[in-house]
Amino acid sequence: MKNKITEVRVNSCGWLVKVLSLRMDKDMETELGDHGLNVKHFATLMTLLEQDNLTQTEIAQRVRNPQYVTSRLLDKLEERQLIERRPDPNSRRSHRVVLTDNGRSMKQILPAIVKRVNKKNLSPLDTDERTELIRLLKKLLGFDFSS
Repeated sequence: MKNKITEVRVNSCGWLVKVLSLRMDKDMETELGDHGLNVKHFATLMTLLEQDNLTQTEIAQRVRNPQYVTSRLLDKLEERQLIERRPDPNSRRSHRVVLTDNGRSMKQILPAIVKRVNKKNLSPLDTDERTELIRLLKKLLGFDFSS
């Protein structure tokens, strides 16, 4: 019975994705820690590097975090002088989040970290297999970046 249970677990897509995700998160945390950042900071900074001058709500939606989590993350990034909040000219209640020069400097650092972590964790796959894995994951998640 144990062998059948083990077989189910080790062939579970969810379990396999989780194990890989935990391994990659650990590697990302190590690399980001060298810059005083963590994985949560990473997602927010990458979002702002893709498109600066977003509202907190827009950032929360893009990184799929609750508003209160995003607010706390932005507080930390603001303390580190990576972002600043500016009044939104279209709304008295909201602020626009913009990268500082320090934040924009992450444009060189963060993609390099991603490249190293991906290379390390996907090294057993050849180039075609890596491309196919990424394509299949995007398909499963419903991500379409073609536009």
